[in-house]
Amino acid sequence: MVRTKELDQFSNAAWSVGVRRESVIAPLAKRSRATQAEIECAATKLGLGTAMVFRLVARYRRERNTSVLAPERPGRKRGSHVLGFKLERIIRDSIGNFYLRPEKPSVAALHREIMAVSNKAGITAPCYGTVLQRVNEFDQRALMKGRVGAREAARRFTPVKAGLNVDELLGLVQIDHTLVDVIVVDEIDREPIGRPWITLAVDVATRMVLGFCLGLEAPDVTSVALTLSMAVLPKTRFLATQQLDLDWPCHGLPKRVHLDNAREFRANSLKRGCQEYGIEIVFRPPGKPHYGGHIERLIGTLMGEVHLLPGTTFSSVAQRGRYKAERAAVMTMRELETWLTLQIAGVYHMSHHRGLGKSPRQAWSEATQSCPPIRLPQNEQQFYIDFLPYQRRTIRRDGIRMFNIFYWAESLTTLLHHADRDYAVHYDRRDLSRVFVRDRQGGIIEVPYRTRSYIPVTLEEQRWAVQKLRSANATVSEKGLFDAIEKRRLIVKNARKKTMRTRRSSQKTAYALQPSNRQPATRIVESSTEASSPIEPYPVEIWE
Repeated sequence: MVRTKELDQFSNAAWSVGVRRESVIAPLAKRSRATQAEIECAATKLGLGTAMVFRLVARYRRERNTSVLAPERPGRKRGSHVLGFKLERIIRDSIGNFYLRPEKPSVAALHREIMAVSNKAGITAPCYGTVLQRVNEFDQRALMKGRVGAREAARRFTPVKAGLNVDELLGLVQIDHTLVDVIVVDEIDREPIGRPWITLAVDVATRMVLGFCLGLEAPDVTSVALTLSMAVLPKTRFLATQQLDLDWPCHGLPKRVHLDNAREFRANSLKRGCQEYGIEIVFRPPGKPHYGGHIERLIGTLMGEVHLLPGTTFSSVAQRGRYKAERAAVMTMRELETWLTLQIAGVYHMSHHRGLGKSPRQAWSEATQSCPPIRLPQNEQQFYIDFLPYQRRTIRRDGIRMFNIFYWAESLTTLLHHADRDYAVHYDRRDLSRVFVRDRQGGIIEVPYRTRSYIPVTLEEQRWAVQKLRSANATVSEKGLFDAIEKRRLIVKNARKKTMRTRRSSQKTAYALQPSNRQPATRIVESSTEASSPIEPYPVEIWE
């Protein structure tokens, strides 16, 4: 059975039933044959008929995902919202801006605030019960954090657990971000453009780095999706784009991921994506960095080696002293990415680790010999897209309109024949030249620009162009959007030598749109940059 629905289309109640069914059905599905007594016992636990249990077991054997066990019922799902988008946004914004305050306003006061804002916008205000329901649906930890403080929220909602002691391969993966302690330069004039961000994923049991994502933008849900994709999928394509012959064998679906409380880790696409592939999310308690000790030590180890690079900013002003980082900077984003790959797979993985008593590579090899088979997603492209952000759009005869851009592919024609044409359209903020839609058979349709002559742009450029056109009281049209972006690129090109900000803007676009940074299922494109001298990693001493 191929999943044809997006994960967000399952109601919370239906999803909970699917999760509960999985705890009973999964053990039966692992066996070659279940007895009649076991089926009847499962039917009693789930409140179903034996025939239905047989069907669920067969369905789960074909595709071991939670979504295949979730019930499908006609009509409005329990807990569904029928208010308009504008009214829902007013309610959500009022809760965030008015209700989440140390003064602790009452729900009645919140209702009056929403009524005032709704009447001003010319929208019929919701009743008190609807507002109370939205408050109860809101993240309770976030509510308490805004009304009584982060410490009390942590005390009430953070589970008390012992220290991390994980021996199982891929049993727990930690993910975190940091600014890299080095200034990079643009690829044309070799002028400084600032410090990049890096997102890292590490397997706690073996200390192997499973994946990373380097970028000039602040980390977001796309950074997490790219890091997870690299962590779970084989590294063959990535190493080919880097033109490196390295041994980086780690891949597979983790059982748990350990995250901090940053907004990008709270995204619904990340939450549902992890649930779909059987990955449990464990959040780090706020204000307690020692709960993420393994990833923090890895970051410290890598940054220690980064401090040997020209253009390093070191860890503090005191350490930097009179060293002029911007003057010494020489590495581009691509060169830094290659250096990090060499440093991780060529040095760190092969070096003795004090906490393990062996190298991470040796620990991984030993663990793979004794652990069960590593789980992998059935479809690499679907796995990647499930974690990307999305917006719901209606497919019309002229295509999909998103970001004030029209998208069209002939494959969309079959979707026009259905009454319900509301679909989740996934996108990659680094390249808006194509979006992704799931068809009725569960396949992925890659939908390019309707006008193929338009240049690939980033989400940052699109937002800038919209703001620019509106400030000039101009109509935000598709052609006007791309004309503004092309003019901006020309201005940035001419001003590149004047300021770091314009150089950084130019490089963000160039690095985001390079072939090696596209999603995993995309065809590999050979690099056209001129060959440069080899980038050598530095020896590393790992401290626990």
